[in-house]
Amino acid sequence: MNSNKLAIKIIVSILFSVTLFNSCKKDEISATPITQTIIVGCMDTLACNYDITVTQDNGSCIYAELYYDCNNNCINDFDNDGICDELEIPGCNDPLAFNFNSMATDNDGSCEYAFDIMLNTWNMTSDCEGMIIGTILPSEITISQGLNNGDLILDLGAEVIINGQVDNLGNITIPNQSIGIDQFSLDVIGLGQLNSTTSATVNISFSGGFGLISESCILTLTL
Repeated sequence: MNSNKLAIKIIVSILFSVTLFNSCKKDEISATPITQTIIVGCMDTLACNYDITVTQDNGSCIYAELYYDCNNNCINDFDNDGICDELEIPGCNDPLAFNFNSMATDNDGSCEYAFDIMLNTWNMTSDCEGMIIGTILPSEITISQGLNNGDLILDLGAEVIINGQVDNLGNITIPNQSIGIDQFSLDVIGLGQLNSTTSATVNISFSGGFGLISESCILTLTL
């Protein structure tokens, strides 16, 4: 009976020792710190190179240019011309127009053409070298369309007609021709410039009248 009790005590002692040893090992394992992997990169969700797996921001974030997305496409481009709406420059972008603006990217319907501008009734002042032509030129001149686009008919009244041309840049040409003013038959020739949508200047020469007339005049046209 005593030997049995002794055997039981020895077995219990062994089991207790094993349990205690295993418990200490678990405590030792649980006390070991867990190493976390550090991933550096961009952590800003607004950046083009944002990475959800990054745990430490290293200042490498890259952002889209203002008005563009991360693929360099316009965020807003109503007319799909590749120029962002916020960067459009309104104006006349037709190179054939008199008021062509090389900086304009968006045609706003403001284009005006030299030929159309010239077709009008203009106030006219004459500054002539001589004493005759300046006194007989009218204070108003009506310009109408000739046979072809760019051809002008300058009506000085009293059936006095001068033919001319204007190009897209507003350069005015009065080719050499004969006209009749009062009792004189005169040759005229000249060059001019449409200065704005409301003003033009023409340098014109008159000669003839049996050799009595040779005058140069500056005609200033205004609306």
